[in-house]
Amino acid sequence: KLEVPLINDAPEIKINVDLSKADEFYDVTGSDASNQLKDLITIFGRKNFAMDKAMSGIDSAKRNTASDSIVHSYAAQLDKAKQDLNTYLKQVINTTNNATVAGLALSWSLSSFSEQEFKSALDAQLAKYPDNQILSGLKDNYDQQLAQRAEDEKNQKLNNWVGKQAPEFSAPDVNGKNISLASFKGKYVLVDFWASWCGPCRMENPNVVNAYNQYKDKNFTVLGVSLDQQKDPWQQAVKTDGLSWTQISDLKQWNSAAVEVFKFNSIPFNLLIDPQGKVIGQALRGDDLESKLKEVLK
Repeated sequence: KLEVPLINDAPEIKINVDLSKADEFYDVTGSDASNQLKDLITIFGRKNFAMDKAMSGIDSAKRNTASDSIVHSYAAQLDKAKQDLNTYLKQVINTTNNATVAGLALSWSLSSFSEQEFKSALDAQLAKYPDNQILSGLKDNYDQQLAQRAEDEKNQKLNNWVGKQAPEFSAPDVNGKNISLASFKGKYVLVDFWASWCGPCRMENPNVVNAYNQYKDKNFTVLGVSLDQQKDPWQQAVKTDGLSWTQISDLKQWNSAAVEVFKFNSIPFNLLIDPQGKVIGQALRGDDLESKLKEVLK
């Protein structure tokens, strides 16, 4: 089935299709917005592929116990690819004269922009196109996520683990090997509960990546606990978001043993545990996570 994405911004739009070309098999004349859309889809795909390639390199290097220098080389490639992608998306959002193109670029930026970057970009586009339904819908969904997050944080405070010993817990990693929380004793560990299908989790992941990269050489690590139901989406999200620490899941979503043990009712959720196994932080996000780690990992 052949599909050509178009934006109806002109009285006459012509499409020329050349199926002998594997990529860029069509040209559009008469529609500036459709050409912008075509460029966005093509270039985003290439830049996103560069990120995936770097993440695959990190994964392969770690599986094959490559040297730290090789892993760091791939990590540097990943950082550059992410910066390149974000720079491109910001350029599209700031220069396009079409709200649909801006809306698509914004929706794709959710997993790579910081929360403040996304909010500022979305507000700017809404000021420019106040009546656009795509942008309004994007803001409504985003506001609902923020409201749900605030409510979740309020509920999580009612079940406070801070000052208590972390309970024992274990689950399989991607290879089926059982990994226990107790095996991390002697280190500061952030137990990060998330899932590939959780939008707020994916938005928070860049903050966790930054914290890990900054403090991983100071007796700190992260243990990711996913509430996914299927292995492939879970592992794809790990690669896409660059989550290079240990990941475990019993693939039971809200029936996961993690939910029963730790008594949380929403994600993202996390616990910061000290080397003696005591919880010293809970529900730490963004600047709160950075401040707490800076405090304890001097």
